[in-house]
Amino acid sequence: MDNRIIISFLIISFLLGITSPFRGTAQNESTIFNGHEYELITHYITWAEAKEDCEDRGGHLVTISNFEENEFVSSFAAVIWIGFTEEVNEGSWQWITGETITYTNWAPGEPNNYGGIDEDYAEMGGDGRWFDNINRDSNPYVCEWEPDYSEDNENFSSLAFLFSRVFFFFIIIILLIIIRRRTR
Repeated sequence: MDNRIIISFLIISFLLGITSPFRGTAQNESTIFNGHEYELITHYITWAEAKEDCEDRGGHLVTISNFEENEFVSSFAAVIWIGFTEEVNEGSWQWITGETITYTNWAPGEPNNYGGIDEDYAEMGGDGRWFDNINRDSNPYVCEWEPDYSEDNENFSSLAFLFSRVFFFFIIIILLIIIRRRTR
């Protein structure tokens, strides 16, 4: 019986000691996909406001690197802002993170600056196709957080250190209690 208690305690302590490698703070229900964390924000705001909000949360507007990620992200909502823009240099689309463009999924005829209006921001439709749009429109959006296992990640390294110390403290206390009970 005592061994089952010890094993249960060790498992619970271990599970409590697992910390998140993500620097950001998802405030609602988030989803992990391919090692990244994603959260749909259902507020209808402009692309620039969505970008700022994701950054305030410690992440960025979602970036898409392949077909699988595009399919995953398109399942969030009918239309969302994504972190693809040409606001810096017209005709030169780039991810807001600066990462290399390895995948795009423009709808036929896009990007098109429809009606001669300068559409510098990308949105994704529910079918996964991308459209260029203006900053005056409002959409929900997806924030993304990259995992960060570096030593300077305060959300990971400091918490991991704290939990490891708490874990070992409880192990010592439990072992002392068990030893004391067995010697009686």
